[in-house]
Amino acid sequence: MLCIKKAKELIESGKNFAEVTALMDEYVKNIYLLFTLSTYENLVKAGRLSKFSGYIATHLGIRTLAAASPEGTIDILQKIRGEKKVYKAIVTKMQEQVNLAERRVYIHHCHNLDGATKIKELLLEAVPACEVNILPTRGLTSYYAEEGGLIISF
Repeated sequence: MLCIKKAKELIESGKNFAEVTALMDEYVKNIYLLFTLSTYENLVKAGRLSKFSGYIATHLGIRTLAAASPEGTIDILQKIRGEKKVYKAIVTKMQEQVNLAERRVYIHHCHNLDGATKIKELLLEAVPACEVNILPTRGLTSYYAEEGGLIISF
């Protein structure tokens, strides 16, 4: 969604194709993506996590805060017990990475509007000038986020 909005802005400002392409290449390099999962079923199915570990993590309420790396891999940033703590950790990590007052934030949720709303509230409390949008996941992102998952791009 961030790329679509930015490309639209560039086109509407009168930039030609080559300029839009070059500016979008730079823009994409500066997008951050964080996510948290409430279940580890897909990681277990993919063989990235043992059945036992996935079961324990899910049932103990252990949430993983992870990020997309520039190389396209998943970096586990923190393992946190409890939803409220992971939401605070997300906001803290976002503030460490960029000036949120200058960013658009999209929170995509997979049947977790309450969690997305809580993160939005925490963000606006910390950075009132931050533009925060909440959207449901769709298609493939729903599969990867799984029930209760959140994907935050900024």
